[in-house]
Amino acid sequence: AQPQKICSQVGFCTFDGTHGIRMGIESVVDENSDRSSGGLRDAMCTACEMAVVWMQNQIRKNQTEEQIIDYVNQLCDRLPSPMGESVVDCDNLSSLPSVSFTIGGKVFDLSPEE
Repeated sequence: AQPQKICSQVGFCTFDGTHGIRMGIESVVDENSDRSSGGLRDAMCTACEMAVVWMQNQIRKNQTEEQIIDYVNQLCDRLPSPMGESVVDCDNLSSLPSVSFTIGGKVFDLSPEE
């Protein structure tokens, strides 16, 4: 399996059918420093490709599928989502803080349950 192709399927890289292409698309701009998230995307693409190569090597070393999947799950839990999604553990809602955001000068407050 090609690491570039696998990583494009999970959203860390793009793949043009023959080779991986780093995602240097400026989708998020840090207003304070005028830096884009393209560098983070490139780093995530590289990290994904390295993880795929590592998994292939573990398979060659006859590691069990369970051991490999367990390690990969731990790794994925620590990586930010390329699409910007995040996950909330619903069992801990009562301990989460309320958040506020402002749109058009109006403040909107959200409790953890919302």
